Amino acid sequence: MFLTQVVQLLYDGLLTVAYPQVCSICYRSVEQRTFGVTCESCWEKTRVFTGDETICWKCGLLLEAAPPPAFRDQVRCGRCEPQFFTAARPIGPYEGALRESVLELKRQPHVPEHVETFLAAVALRPPLNTSTRIVPVPLHEKRRRARGFNQALVLAESGNLLMVGTRVRDNGNWMKMSRAMVDAAALAATAAEKKDAMALEAATDAITVSCMECHRPYRDQGRQMGAPPK
Repeated sequence: MFLTQVVQLLYDGLLTVAYPQVCSICYRSVEQRTFGVTCESCWEKTRVFTGDETICWKCGLLLEAAPPPAFRDQVRCGRCEPQFFTAARPIGPYEGALRESVLELKRQPHVPEHVETFLAAVALRPPLNTSTRIVPVPLHEKRRRARGFNQALVLAESGNLLMVGTRVRDNGNWMKMSRAMVDAAALAATAAEKKDAMALEAATDAITVSCMECHRPYRDQGRQMGAPPK
């Protein structure tokens, strides 16, 4: 572990000298590539939700109300009710280093490791920790052509990260289920682009199966998962 950290520091140092990255907020040097386009200082000034905030339980909008913990799942903003989704959660407010990271993702198909850590933490909190489906958000064809890639698909394909380094639990079922999720997500993206509803439904079912088959032994230790949030 110590040797890995030393190598990482040397690697970051060499990159800083050879390919200096300027922070998109304060214009100082970005010390580590894991931070993406903003420096550590700007990340420290950016608010990241801890999970204790009062939010709309459906869309994740930050609210000023302070209900008892037992009633947090009943809090609603009212504005998201007509929208057809079950739950959404933000890492934090759309500002500072988070805003710059999202804007960079619109230009380059890369999610910094620092952001990956936050995404993983959010996914482990209720109600997302009982989710059974992952579906890439369709991007309008005009914007996709302008950017050259779909940043939502980049996030969906982050399942590849489950098969890299210390994230790997074993070389058997873990790798099999991770690959199944990546393949199913790719099929879902293709079906969405072709506007093939039947193919998209089949791909979504495949994503659901791969997620549940992985959650049971690794996340839920064999117990049955609870019902998805309503």
